[in-house]
Amino acid sequence: MSQKPRVVMPHLPPAQAIQSFDEVSLGYSILDAVKEASRAANADLSSATQACPLGVDIKSFVELVAAGEFSAAHEVILKAHPWPGILGRYCQKLCERQHPVGNDIEPLNIGGLERAAAEHGADSRKRFQAGAPTGRRIAILGAGSAASSCAYRLRLRGHHVAMFDQLPAGGGMMAAGYPEFRLPMAVVQRENRLAEWGVDLHLNTVVDRSKVAALLATFDVVIAATGKFKEAHLGVEGENLHGVWDALDLLTRLKNGRDVDVGKNVAVFGAGY
Repeated sequence: MSQKPRVVMPHLPPAQAIQSFDEVSLGYSILDAVKEASRAANADLSSATQACPLGVDIKSFVELVAAGEFSAAHEVILKAHPWPGILGRYCQKLCERQHPVGNDIEPLNIGGLERAAAEHGADSRKRFQAGAPTGRRIAILGAGSAASSCAYRLRLRGHHVAMFDQLPAGGGMMAAGYPEFRLPMAVVQRENRLAEWGVDLHLNTVVDRSKVAALLATFDVVIAATGKFKEAHLGVEGENLHGVWDALDLLTRLKNGRDVDVGKNVAVFGAGY
């Protein structure tokens, strides 16, 4: 690993960030992405690839970014998953914790480089090509990140996929829960292309036991990927009163264009995202 320090990704100035919901992290320019990727020259990135739950060929895509081949890097990532721009922003980055670096040298910003591949290489992306039809029919309960990732891989293998979700749009928490400054909706819409993948979408659909039984009789496989739309409650008197909102419920309503009356004075418990 090169002894050069990590190339710092620019961010929105704090004075500007607190006045808007614009994305705070601005991403790498082409030049800075090439510089950061070049830090990995002659590095062994095999352990980073092994640590990636989705199996991204990290060595190949990083080498392509270092060579300025952003479109090719983007295609390498798409072989493993459909969200370079999404996971380039928000990922546990197990890969960065695993690949070897020298003492006091920051690990390669693999997430930032994945985002750069999406931002500088996606314009020439090839249209999604599903695998040859297998005749297998698969139903997925939910349309969030786990469900969508599953659908993408199944369509690559040629299986027919139908998704059922209670929300009016696919994406789950990616679309309904994350604030704009952390994960812009435009990025989710650009990458989570369920219709382009040929998925049969059934939105605004609540699935109960009878619905599951009917699906089991119609599909070869039913996969449950219903997510975790639940808050941690405080367990205090009054938290179920009118005017007390769970943050996820509030965000979901706002993200889906529904009116929310919160009054003029608001108290917020918690200081996270």
